[in-house]
Amino acid sequence: MPDPGRGRVFISYRRQETASYAGRLYDRLAAHLGEDQVFMDVDTIALGLDFAEVISQEVSTCEVLLAVIGPHWLTVTGQDGRRRLDDPDDIVRLEISAALEISAALERNIRVIPILVEGAVMPRRQELPEALASLARRNALGVRHESFRFDANRLLAAIEPILRPPSARAPVALGSTAAMPAAVLPADVFPLPSAIQLLRHHREVTGVAFSPDGRLLATASQDQSARVWGVASGQERIRVTHKGWVYGVAFSPDGGQLATASNDKTARVWDVISGQERARVTHNEAVLGVVFSPDGRLLATASDDRTALIWALVQ
Repeated sequence: MPDPGRGRVFISYRRQETASYAGRLYDRLAAHLGEDQVFMDVDTIALGLDFAEVISQEVSTCEVLLAVIGPHWLTVTGQDGRRRLDDPDDIVRLEISAALEISAALERNIRVIPILVEGAVMPRRQELPEALASLARRNALGVRHESFRFDANRLLAAIEPILRPPSARAPVALGSTAAMPAAVLPADVFPLPSAIQLLRHHREVTGVAFSPDGRLLATASQDQSARVWGVASGQERIRVTHKGWVYGVAFSPDGGQLATASNDKTARVWDVISGQERARVTHNEAVLGVVFSPDGRLLATASDDRTALIWALVQ
C-alpha cells in the first residue's frame, strides 16, 4: 500500500479569485492520480490548533505545490486595506513560503509550480515579500479556459515523473504466481528512424489520425483548422476550419469522411475529397474527442460538459 504522505499535490489558491480554476485542476488531477494524491483546502483545522503549524505539516508531506495565481493575486487586500501577501498570517503566503523554505533547506525537494490563470503574469521578485521572493524564479504554466484540457495535460506530463519515478516498480504480492509488469528501462526503448515528413500548422498541433489505408494523415491544431495531408508527398489535400481550437480528428472506416472536435462546442463531419461539411453536432461545452463506430454509422463525441454522446449519422 503506498505511503499516504508521498506523491501528493497541494493546490494553493485564493477562494475569492481562483476557486473555479483550482476546482477544475483538482478534478482533473484527482481523476488521473487519485483523490488521495491531491490536497486542496486547509479548512478542517481542529479548534485550538496553530493553523500555521498545520499548514506547514500538510505542505511538508507533498511532492508538488501548485500556486494558482490570478490577475489580482499580487494586489488583493484584506479588510484593513493591507496587501494580503504582506500579512505573515495570510494562508496563501504561509502555504507557498512553507514549500519554498522546505525546498531551500533541502529537507524535501518540493516542486513549486506557479499556475497563471485568467491572463495573470508572473510577479517580479521586487513585488513579492521576502518570504516569497524565490517564487519569481520558478518556471510557470499558463492555464486558459479555452485550452484547459491541453494545459492540464501539460501539467500532468510535468508532475507525473515527480510523483511516479521511472525506476519505481509495482510490488508483487507474496505467493502470487503472476509477476507484475516491470518498468520499462531506457535500454528497452528502441529509437525510431528520422521523421520522413514535416507537416506544419501556425500553432500547436493537438491531434493526428491516419486514414484506414495509411495514405493520408489528418492533423488538428490550435490555429482553428484541421488538415488532411498526403503521407508520401507531404502535400496538404484539404483544410477545414472551426471557430475555435480543434482538439481531435478521426477518419471514417471507409476513409471517405473526416470528423473533427473543437472548443467551439461542435463536432463536424467533412467530405475528405471536397472538404465540404456533411454533418454537425453540438455540446454545451468544448468537444474534446470524436470517433466513428467500426461500421461508420455512428459518431461518438466527448465533451468538457461531462458528457459523451452517440449520434446516428444519416446515410
